[in-house]
Amino acid sequence: MHVFKLSQFALVLTLALLLGACDLSQKSMVADIDEVFEDITEVELYGGPLEISYEGREGYTEVALNAYLESTNAQAVDIYYEKIGNKLIVKYEQSKGVSGWGGANSDGFISLIGPKDIKVNMEGGSGQVMVRGIEHEEVTVAAGSGKVDVSDLKCDKINLKISSGKLEASDLVGNVTCKLSSGYAVVENVIGNVDAVASSGKLTIRKVDGLVNAKITSGKISLNEISRLGSLIGSSGSIDGQEVGLCDDTNIKFSSGSIHLSTSDNLDDYNFHLAASSGSVRVGDQKSGSTLSINHNSDQTVRGVVSSGTITIKN
Repeated sequence: MHVFKLSQFALVLTLALLLGACDLSQKSMVADIDEVFEDITEVELYGGPLEISYEGREGYTEVALNAYLESTNAQAVDIYYEKIGNKLIVKYEQSKGVSGWGGANSDGFISLIGPKDIKVNMEGGSGQVMVRGIEHEEVTVAAGSGKVDVSDLKCDKINLKISSGKLEASDLVGNVTCKLSSGYAVVENVIGNVDAVASSGKLTIRKVDGLVNAKITSGKISLNEISRLGSLIGSSGSIDGQEVGLCDDTNIKFSSGSIHLSTSDNLDDYNFHLAASSGSVRVGDQKSGSTLSINHNSDQTVRGVVSSGTITIKN
């Protein structure tokens, strides 16, 4: 008899838990926004777990906001937006003390369409970030673990920062700053200079008409079709360059990493001063385990220092 009652109690408890779980997993609409704003010269957009985007279009003078949010914890999350002067601020918000992105399962998006000449500052969390069609002095795009898609930008300063997510940036005109932690990034088709910093992630830079500087810790940087190579600084990472152009700004400083550069430049057009401790350095057919100095009476000198790593420069 007691066993039967215990079985009944267990069954009731199981059903209650299942019903509760179903109730918690059911999303309800939190926000459905469709607004148009005039006289906007700057946009700040913070997306958290939501997909966020800004698209600049020719001839647009207003900024159209379209956003939607649904969540299993409707009381804990919201989409906040406000116009302050000529600035439009839109962001995903969660209640204080709630862990994670709202402490619940939230879905939605924030989409902005407006003029091309506008200052944009966008920051995503785990959601996807898309920015395209901007022609302004500066644009800043950052993300955590989400995917970032940036294209068709003409800005004096293009600032890109990503943690453990994925970045794809293409068709950029302007000076690009890219900071990568443990994620993966591709920056290509750039007219302008590129300054890249990577930790343990992988960074690919290709088709750049400008000067490229790269700094790496334990990650990997791949370079291809770079018109001018600047400073390469690293610890235990690796840099592989194909069809890279050398110049007087080319300066390599590495600890235990490896640098392999292939160039179509005439090596006789440059002086080389490379040094290694327990590593090795090589230019063309000349190789040394300590110091390699080549004087071609050029006004451009390529410099490099490596500890237990390797530096190789060849055609």
